[in-house]
Amino acid sequence: MPSYQQCAASLESEHVRRDPSRNQVVLSQRQFQVAAMVAQGLSNKDIAARLNISPRTVQHTLSAVFHRLRVGSRYEVIVAVLNDRVTKRALP
Repeated sequence: MPSYQQCAASLESEHVRRDPSRNQVVLSQRQFQVAAMVAQGLSNKDIAARLNISPRTVQHTLSAVFHRLRVGSRYEVIVAVLNDRVTKRALP
């Protein structure tokens, strides 16, 4: 079983982008949209309808959000959004 230090080093090596000045996780535009809609209490089906994408795409995007935020539930995504722990990547 890996040690705590090995696990922490592994997580740090995943290159999750953060805004160091505000300790925020930087999400893509779509990831940010989905996270914000989760924080509004919308279901995957409702998010899909609003963004004109499939519920499966929402599920995949939300999985990426979970990974970037290092969380495991919609509730934790909501907390991260409400605590201003996420920001979106600037458009090029």
